[in-house]
Order: sequence, then structure tokens, then C-alpha cells
Amino acid sequence: MVVKIRFPERAPTGRVIGSGGARVVAPAALMAGGLFTLAAVACLTLAAWRLTSDLGWTGEFAITEGLLSHWQVWMTLTIGTGVVGVKLLRIARAREAASVPADH
Repeated sequence: MVVKIRFPERAPTGRVIGSGGARVVAPAALMAGGLFTLAAVACLTLAAWRLTSDLGWTGEFAITEGLLSHWQVWMTLTIGTGVVGVKLLRIARAREAASVPADH
């Protein structure tokens, strides 16, 4: 019995978009998606801190005045950055999958 294993050759991960020749590459979308995901975790941490501060479970929240002093704002930022991060990660994975040629 002979088993042949074929590894596909990798094509460039970018596509040329527009007349300016700007390249949108999967690694950049992957990095941005990861950063947005980390930002969502940071916002969730601040939302939890503000909420527990309101309940008297933790010390005083660092931001005491203004728009960012409310836990609802931090939760909204969490959801927004999380959605953007997930979308960017999906775009990166789709572009990576599209750039790998199928088996011959």
C-alpha cells in the first residue's frame, strides 16, 4: 500500500483592492481582531468593577465623573468591541482559507 500526502502550496494571503493597490491581508485582520478582543475583555473588567463598586463590594471606581463613570457605558463598549473583534477574526480566517488552493 502506498500513501501519498500532498501539501498544497500557499498562495499570498492578500488581495489587491481598489485602484490604489492597497493590500488587505489576513494577518493584519487577525492581529486587529485579537486586539479588539483584548479591548473587549478590558472593558468588561471595568464594567464589572464599576457595577461591584455601585453595589459596595469593591473600592471606589477610578472614574467618578463623566460618561465613562457608568457601568452601562462600559458594557456597551464591551459588546461593540467584541462584535468588531469577532467579525475581524472571521474575515481573517475566510481570507486565509480563500488563499489556500484546493487539492489538484
